[in-house]
Amino acid sequence: MLGWTNKQRFTKQNIATVPNTPINYKFFNGYGVPIYMGATKVGRHRLQSYYQEDCFKAHPTKKSLREEIKYFAWKPADNKKAALKLDRKHKYKHDYN
Repeated sequence: MLGWTNKQRFTKQNIATVPNTPINYKFFNGYGVPIYMGATKVGRHRLQSYYQEDCFKAHPTKKSLREEIKYFAWKPADNKKAALKLDRKHKYKHDYN
């Protein structure tokens, strides 16, 4: 399994490079501090959802998180189960987890 990709600016163009496969992802604020870590079965779709305005109505936390996200990093996972396992064992609590 590969390591975390380099931290990238959180833009639609950079999100387009993320594969539609199981991944773990981290969001960082403007100071480079991790604020959220997640796991998903379809990587690109999950990250793109943070740009959808209609999603903010259903998830107010997602809206406040989106306002803080400046960078992201992702790591491929073998499958959704492996992604969730890594997500559960991260050692520090992020602001939005």
